[in-house]
Amino acid sequence: MKKWFGVITLSAFLLAVGSACTTKEPTHSSSGFALSKTFSSTEEITQDAMVILKGSVPKAYKEEKTEVLLFYVYEVAVDNVFQNLTDHQIEAEDTIKLYRIVAS
Repeated sequence: MKKWFGVITLSAFLLAVGSACTTKEPTHSSSGFALSKTFSSTEEITQDAMVILKGSVPKAYKEEKTEVLLFYVYEVAVDNVFQNLTDHQIEAEDTIKLYRIVAS
C-alpha cells in the first residue's frame, strides 16, 4: 500500500513538474526587436548605402502615424554629404527628415 502511494505521489510530482516546464512562458519579449541586415565592416556599409552623410540629430521629434506604423521624425541638419546615389539633391547646411520606426 505504501509502495503504491509512493509511486502515485512520485508520478503526480513528475507530471506536475513536466507540465510546468512545458507550459512556462518565455522570460524575454520580442517587443522592440526586428530583423535587420548586419554588416561586418564599414566597407560593406558603404557599398550598400544610397546616402552617407554627417549631420546633427536633435533630441526633439514629432510623431507621425500611419495605419500600422508609428514614426519619430527628426529634423536633421546636414553637415557634410559623402555619398548621394538618390535623385534628391542634398547638400551641406540642408535640413532633412529622418524617420525612425518605433512601433507597428
